[in-house]
Amino acid sequence: MDTEEKTLIDEEQQYIADFIESAKLTIVKLRQDLDLVHSEVIGKDRINSLFRGFHNLKGGAYGLRLPNIRMITNLVEDILDLTRSNKIKFDKVTYTIFVDAVNQVDGIIQNLAEQGTEGKSQQEFVDRLNNFLEDSNIEF
Repeated sequence: MDTEEKTLIDEEQQYIADFIESAKLTIVKLRQDLDLVHSEVIGKDRINSLFRGFHNLKGGAYGLRLPNIRMITNLVEDILDLTRSNKIKFDKVTYTIFVDAVNQVDGIIQNLAEQGTEGKSQQEFVDRLNNFLEDSNIEF
């Protein structure tokens, strides 16, 4: 076999490695954006930047069939979209949700890098996000 040839497994492992590297950078950017919330008025640019970060994570998670990241980021996008459209306020509660979401995804990424899997189910956190959306009584 030619050393230049890659198997599908090799390619998938490379995609996962690339995703992990990209996701780590995205996590850093999301944390920076959230830190800036404390030093400035939250504006559409910052909310859009948060949205893009979670959207990028979601896209990679869909491509690699990573359901925990996909579910969390999809729901966080919904909350950010409601924030962008002024249907809910960016306040301490939403801020905490976004910080917790970053921490959850970061933990999943770390587990993926170390163990090769997403690890345990994040259903409890997903339920928390769903409950927040339901309690907001906002229709999409």
